[in-house]
Amino acid sequence: KDLIYRVQHTERQTLKGRGERLESSKGIFQVNEGAAQQIRNRENESLIVVIDDVVTTGSTMKEALDILRGAGFSNIVGLSLAH
Repeated sequence: KDLIYRVQHTERQTLKGRGERLESSKGIFQVNEGAAQQIRNRENESLIVVIDDVVTTGSTMKEALDILRGAGFSNIVGLSLAH
């Protein structure tokens, strides 16, 4: 199960400026509470790795990390395949 999932699809970000990208990425993810609870129930804190194919401004990655922090996770890292 995915820990987060996209609830809002936005148009391609490539033609937008940084400010527009940051604004349009807000609220695009939601936490899968079933998966989150399974992770919370583990005895040891799990490392959560968020993987994105391309990071340009970091707006999508930031939103994913922020929503996970808001759900109470603290051991989180972001990994991109291209920048």
